[in-house]
Amino acid sequence: MSMMEDKNIDIAAVCETWLTDISCVTTAAIKERGYSLFHGFRADRRGGGTAIIFKSDVACSVEKSNRVFNHFELTMGTVKTGSNKIMFVTMYRTGPLTSGFTQELDLLLADISSRSDNLILAGDLNIHFENKSGVVSNTLDILQSYGSTIAVLSTYSYQWSVFGPDFCLLTQWTSD
Repeated sequence: MSMMEDKNIDIAAVCETWLTDISCVTTAAIKERGYSLFHGFRADRRGGGTAIIFKSDVACSVEKSNRVFNHFELTMGTVKTGSNKIMFVTMYRTGPLTSGFTQELDLLLADISSRSDNLILAGDLNIHFENKSGVVSNTLDILQSYGSTIAVLSTYSYQWSVFGPDFCLLTQWTSD
């Protein structure tokens, strides 16, 4: 939280939160510091989890998918700014990189592309984007088919901080 306060961050995507409950000591501490959050946690095992943490004065609404995904965890929220609706998605991919992941990613993007004007997809996909063969190439093709620009913010994981996403996907939907 100190990093968010020091850098005056309004909204953050967080992976591997390790939160264990909807309401716990950690979520209470976040709220005491003037922030709110949406998060998904693993009820059946340790680790993982995704969250969107935002300043309490930011009007962020939780979003849900109608689908259940087996190849990644995610948390979604939207912010309306003027006439634009921006969707924030925090995603964490675990397990081996398979075609099942790319299929589910395509289904997710098809679903949310109609729900917002812009998309910021951030998190930890555990993908080395510089290796452009096989499933990585297919993943890039799917992302680019939605008019996305990928900004790789970090190619390694921070062990001391949860604020180190591997990628950030920026998309402005266009109508054809």
